[in-house]
Amino acid sequence: MLYNGRFVARFEAEPVAEAGEFRIKNWWWEAGVHVD
Repeated sequence: MLYNGRFVARFEAEPVAEAGEFRIKNWWWEAGVHVD
């Protein structure tokens, strides 16, 4: 996931349909990201 032009988080997608739909199975912050 991008925020202000830099990566801040990643997510693991879980497919739910053949048409490319997905839901977020898991997510985590990138190293060094500080949330205000």
